[in-house]
Amino acid sequence: MVNTREKGQRIERKAKKSLEKNNYKVHKAYMGGKYRKNRDIFNLFDLIAVKENSIKFIQVKANRASGQAEIKEKSDFIPEWVDIELWVWMDRVGWRIKRLNREDDKWETILDER
Repeated sequence: MVNTREKGQRIERKAKKSLEKNNYKVHKAYMGGKYRKNRDIFNLFDLIAVKENSIKFIQVKANRASGQAEIKEKSDFIPEWVDIELWVWMDRVGWRIKRLNREDDKWETILDER
């Protein structure tokens, strides 16, 4: 049986390593202890990645791009110059990365390793 918490943490580490390879400084949301209160950034994002002229707020998922509507709905308070991305790790295949286009409020696939 798969421990979903461990799997989520493993996938977040993969995303963090990938970003760091591309010279981003990455902050990971703290996950609580025994009772595991949600400590995601703005209750939406797992990672913040910063590089010279780029800031990304990233939600990391496994196998499904769930949560897109909630992210869209709550993204109004995030400045336009911050990229909002959804990174989905497809088991044994690779990343599928989507970015929210704030002009037309639609998700664009920017990487698909499937």
